[in-house]
Order: sequence, then C-alpha cells, then structure tokens
Amino acid sequence: MSASNIGNALGAWTGGLAITAGFGYTLLDAPHPPPPPTRA
Repeated sequence: MSASNIGNALGAWTGGLAITAGFGYTLLDAPHPPPPPTRA
C-alpha cells in the first residue's frame, strides 16, 4: 500500500466518523434546531 492510499483510507474513515457523529448529534438533539452549516 502506498502512503497516498493510506492517507485516503484514513480520510474516508475519519470522514465516516464525523458523519456518524453528526447524525447521532441530530438524533439526540432532535428537539433543538440543528446548528448552521459551517461550509457554504
């Protein structure tokens, strides 16, 4: 495996964790409005 492939795998893994945490946050905080997106 090349360093580039490892970097891509880590990026996808951490991105998946961030997405999962985001969904968990929205589900747990359902009564509150979701925070505004930080990216346009």
